[in-house]
Amino acid sequence: MNFAAKQFSDALSVAHVECITDLALRIEATIVGQAEPYLKLSALFSKV
Repeated sequence: MNFAAKQFSDALSVAHVECITDLALRIEATIVGQAEPYLKLSALFSKV
């Protein structure tokens, strides 16, 4: 593989990882956001 092609594929893989990380964080935030009311409820019940 020549140098330019290697540079391009490295840049692609970095962008790919960043994209997946961003997506994972968004999904996690969505799940946590939806789970929050249940977490508050379970915290109330665990105090009893």
